[in-house]
Amino acid sequence: MLGITPRRSYSTEMNDGLPLVIQLQQKAFDAQDSISTLLRMSKLVAIKLGVEGAREWIEHELNGYEGVVNDDLPKYRKVKGSPRARNPFHGWIPMTISDNDFAEAISTAHIIQSAGALEETIRSHPNEDYLQINYSNQQYTILRKMFSTDFPMAIHLTPASIWAIVDRVRNLVLDWAMALEREGVLGAGMQFSMPERQKGSIVTNNYFANNIGVAGDISGSAQLNLNQHAHVGSIDVAALRQLIAQLEMNSSALPPEVRSAMAPALAALQHEAGQSSPDPSKIRTLLASVRTACEGAAGNLVASGAVELIKALLGG
Repeated sequence: MLGITPRRSYSTEMNDGLPLVIQLQQKAFDAQDSISTLLRMSKLVAIKLGVEGAREWIEHELNGYEGVVNDDLPKYRKVKGSPRARNPFHGWIPMTISDNDFAEAISTAHIIQSAGALEETIRSHPNEDYLQINYSNQQYTILRKMFSTDFPMAIHLTPASIWAIVDRVRNLVLDWAMALEREGVLGAGMQFSMPERQKGSIVTNNYFANNIGVAGDISGSAQLNLNQHAHVGSIDVAALRQLIAQLEMNSSALPPEVRSAMAPALAALQHEAGQSSPDPSKIRTLLASVRTACEGAAGNLVASGAVELIKALLGG
């Protein structure tokens, strides 16, 4: 297994004069900041933005992917190596497999350790020629029968292939932070405005879906696009209709109790939005009911998106 040796921690001071997203970019760019420090700051940004997709990925990179099935690991954590067996007379020797598919399977290491642990391993073993990943008990049993031997077996990986994971995580954070900046999502004064949170949600969901393949706690591909803004002192009826349509389209991604709780208010909203002169006071009351129902589904992206859009419609 990969070993871990403690080393000195780097400074975690933040420059309060710079917006949060710019600080995040600086930490991603500076290799002297540990990957754990970078991920903790990424978590801060994700929490303040209210973006669950980013936070889920960050939590895994901070704490590891224990319990995550191999197929669901990010592609950059599936690393090709050299399958070897340890001969008591000749040391580690290559394992030759004629079946290409099986050879591919036993040559692929699924790396579940946290990014910080991987960084520690590489930095604390600078002169190692290889790192070793042991097979699972089930894999070892199959290989032992196939080769008719009790030799220890493992996948040997180059340090560079492990460092590539750490580097990939750093680059993903940097690219995410730059994507946020391009959309004007900065976080001045350690806080994000409501328009920034709306834009940040869209940017983050798209970025992580395209680059990692995860977008938080979503059922299927359901999500709300928060791209409407409320008009001051009035209700944006077009945005209201869009909210209703999206909630109906993505209702299957909501918990059953939330769907039941908001159904009467949603039906009344749909009726009111179809009137030639909708009643703003009635709409606000109904929106508050839908919002309360959705707030009962903490962590659900559709519900969280609805809450944020309702806040915008109500002016905060």
